[in-house]
Amino acid sequence: MSEHHLGSLKKSLDEFSLDLYQQIASDPTAAEKNLFLSPLSISSALLLVYLGARDATQREIEAALRLDKHFGGKKEAVLQAYEEVLRIFVPSVGKDGQPAYSLALANKAYVQTGLPLKPDYVNAITKSLKSEIGQVDFQKNSEGARAEVNQWVEKQTNNKIQNLLAPGSVSAATLLVLVNAIYFKADWKNKFEEKDTQKATFHNIDGQEVQVDLMEHKTSRKYDYYDNFGGNADAESALPPFQMLGIPYKGHEMSMLIFLPREKDGLKDFEKALTVEALEAIHGNGGSRKARVWLPRFKLEESYDLVTILEKTGIRKLFSGQADLSGISETGLSVSGAVHKAFVEVNEKGTEAAAATAMMMTRMAMTYEEPPVEFRADRPFLFAIRHETTGLITFLGRVARLVTAAMSGDRWKAFGSSWMLEKSGMVQFTLKRYSSPVPH
Repeated sequence: MSEHHLGSLKKSLDEFSLDLYQQIASDPTAAEKNLFLSPLSISSALLLVYLGARDATQREIEAALRLDKHFGGKKEAVLQAYEEVLRIFVPSVGKDGQPAYSLALANKAYVQTGLPLKPDYVNAITKSLKSEIGQVDFQKNSEGARAEVNQWVEKQTNNKIQNLLAPGSVSAATLLVLVNAIYFKADWKNKFEEKDTQKATFHNIDGQEVQVDLMEHKTSRKYDYYDNFGGNADAESALPPFQMLGIPYKGHEMSMLIFLPREKDGLKDFEKALTVEALEAIHGNGGSRKARVWLPRFKLEESYDLVTILEKTGIRKLFSGQADLSGISETGLSVSGAVHKAFVEVNEKGTEAAAATAMMMTRMAMTYEEPPVEFRADRPFLFAIRHETTGLITFLGRVARLVTAAMSGDRWKAFGSSWMLEKSGMVQFTLKRYSSPVPH
């Protein structure tokens, strides 16, 4: 497969990821909330639907995922690129014979027993999207089928995503449930020392000040770093003043990028101004810089009803009762619901990652090394988890508000000896019988 196809998929998903994030962040009900989602999980589930979509339904999904822009709507090229992503999404093995981290992306289609799926669709989702197909009986035992879907999800995400399908979300009318799960767990390349974690003030997005557990790397280390404090004239200079720090995970194949606005109330303006072009400029103009790092422990669990969100991205036919999904089955199908859940936990042992680019932000003829910068994340920030080999954003979120941390003794009772970073994402589409002929 050509590098061109993989690069096109990255551009498509980056644009979709940022659009999706900004749609959620701009909702007044989410103005002061934490956010966390997996754009890769959501786009993977949409691809399961896309392969069976036709006419206007297909075109809307193509436009939202930018497949029309970067692939010209050629499904075969899209599938080739996605196959390559799945091939690359395999952690390397370290000197100890163990994978450097855990990363799994899984698809599954739960089909009503007796529902005939078109052979071409089955071939496409099983070969290119590596999807499993399971037979369940929604008609006679919808609650049993719901439990089976939820159990599969829990297994794929190490029990981090539970009860994806709520009671009543499937019924005897359900014919097909398309599910995607993504799970990631990794240790930092350089772990934070628990003894260095101290109580400190975090400035929430609503102006409230709370005491949190602030981790610290007391020793200055080199990180992927960028700031626009110097007033650069490139795309990223249009952003409000901010710092970007990349912290690598063990193995250097995954990283966490943290975007920290300089002002305590600067996150909203930063989110509105952020573009894919600015992200590319930041990555291209960043460099290696020594830094002292402070980062709060945090744990986020978020759930989204995707119907309204995806409609804002332009996908409307799919949820209107007028969807053309005739590429899946001759039986008329419509999408009755779409749900996404995501979980992340960041602490001393595991979390933080970023690209290990060697380019310097400012090139100098001298060998002088700039003094370490301070990167103190004690105010709202945006973060992304990126797969370095492909450049794909696997998770995206923001920390807008934290609650006062418990005293140390209580903290350890709550979390025991589980010092890790775990991230999971889940998305599910439920399809039911369409009551009238499939529109053409």
